[in-house]
Amino acid sequence: MSIRLGLSHIGSRPRTAGAHAISWQILAVAVVVGFIAAIAFQAAANLRARGIASGFDFLDRTAGFEIARGPIDFSSRDTYARALFVGSINTFRVSLLGIALATALGVVLGVARLSSVWVIAAIAKGYLEVMRNTPLLLQLLFWYSLWQTLPAPPDALTPLPGVFLCFRGLFVPSPIWQTDYPWISIERPALAGFGFQGGASVSPEFAALLAGLTMYTAALIGEIVRGGILAVDKDLVGDEEGDCVGLQPDSRHRPGLRMRVPVRQSRDHRLGIDAHPISRLIHVVHGPVLENCGEDAVERRCRDGPRLPYGWSGS
Repeated sequence: MSIRLGLSHIGSRPRTAGAHAISWQILAVAVVVGFIAAIAFQAAANLRARGIASGFDFLDRTAGFEIARGPIDFSSRDTYARALFVGSINTFRVSLLGIALATALGVVLGVARLSSVWVIAAIAKGYLEVMRNTPLLLQLLFWYSLWQTLPAPPDALTPLPGVFLCFRGLFVPSPIWQTDYPWISIERPALAGFGFQGGASVSPEFAALLAGLTMYTAALIGEIVRGGILAVDKDLVGDEEGDCVGLQPDSRHRPGLRMRVPVRQSRDHRLGIDAHPISRLIHVVHGPVLENCGEDAVERRCRDGPRLPYGWSGS
């Protein structure tokens, strides 16, 4: 009877506390929503009083500005909606390319930072320190200004046949689809007037943004890679050390598996009771009885040590 009463008394408290917590959360959400609604209604009234239009009607208006050349054509006569769409596509492009390039460069820099060759480690350290401590906006302005120092289209640089580099951008050949055989042909850029026509191009703005994001983020990734490598305990990867600590052959070269498991110095473990909800409940109800009768369990626990999973060892 006493155990049953104890269980009902223990189980009623969490339900009551949970109900109070949910009530306070609902009240807090209602207050926040009401505050935001009041601000929105007041702002709408002020806009109407001053004759300022609101909403999304502007998306159908003419943009009146140009966007650098990309995979989707855009002119100043297009709408704001198309401008937002083109901008989203450009953001997606630079994000994918930046993630791939920054990850590859960051891994190389992180490994080079730990190189035993002093020259390589010094160069990597200098790069990481300079790039990490220089504001990203300043780097973007630097790369764009550097691009503007390139020659004009008539005097464009040709690093490869059919590739032209000038202050208007990078122009490269691109494949185009045809309706007849061979269905695919190569379109090469050609000088026409004050620029190049045909092929694929990379605008100076896109190139500066990609270069700045890649080199800045690569420095951050390089430090993460270096810290991750240094965080691995060297004593856990050798064969002899693995034999000493009792690691299995298939797990000794996975350093993350062998962890120093902290033994919880709770009353449950001192009494040899597993940390399980039922065991804790029994301990709460019959704690004094177990304390008086648990001396043998304590001695056996101290003598045998904590039980760890197979292939692990405590330290």
